Amino acid sequence: MRACGVNVSRLKFEESRALNELRLLFDLECGNIPTGDYRATWVPSASLGPKIKLEPISAGTGAHEKFWIVFSSFLRGLIEEIRQQGMPDALDAENSAGDLLRLLRACGSGNHNWLSNVRNDITYQHQYGVWTPTSKRSQDVKSIRALRRKEIGVVRLDHNPNVDPMNAFLAGCQYLIELGIL
Repeated sequence: MRACGVNVSRLKFEESRALNELRLLFDLECGNIPTGDYRATWVPSASLGPKIKLEPISAGTGAHEKFWIVFSSFLRGLIEEIRQQGMPDALDAENSAGDLLRLLRACGSGNHNWLSNVRNDITYQHQYGVWTPTSKRSQDVKSIRALRRKEIGVVRLDHNPNVDPMNAFLAGCQYLIELGIL
């Protein structure tokens, strides 16, 4: 997302105040910029030079949820752009992105934050038997070790998160890393 000029930013009091001071200094008619979470988009413009468009994010309760909501929206836009351009490998890219969106919505994660939920379960709840101390015989630990030996570019997003959550989680993370779009 960042490589395409899109990010999620939380404006605290100091940032909000600084932006509002600049807005007044340059007599911009964009209205008050309150504190909060925003989708920030770099918008190139030939006549005025580049601009940054700030859109408040009201959906979601936490920073992770808000990021995944914006990311999923970004990914859907990317799918539509790929579809419209009719590129030779468009169908493969569209299918892979669709698989990733399905994975992000797994197990009832309406806010597309399933990967964050699993990360939180591992980090804070010590679920899945992969947090130290853990049994070296754990199937999930074996999956993690196997991932280290996996060839780059071979990612299966067809693991069922309800049946095999750790492999689904690992595949989703590997896919995001290989895309290099976070």
